Amino acid sequence: MNKKLWGVYLELVGTYNPNTKPATCEINEEVALKWLKVGAQPTDTVKTLLTNAGVMKKFQETKTTKGE
Repeated sequence: MNKKLWGVYLELVGTYNPNTKPATCEINEEVALKWLKVGAQPTDTVKTLLTNAGVMKKFQETKTTKGE
């Protein structure tokens, strides 16, 4: 049985709307950090959006403090 998997997501992390001026990006920081902590690998575009939202900085800080 074939299942269509394209476009299906496990959990909504955020939304991006390039049609607004300026473009709007809303990210659920808690969900994004949860997925990064379990090994999710964001694409370059998503990584840029997470960086702009400050999520990547917080993720790096949790990795640094965890190792201490």
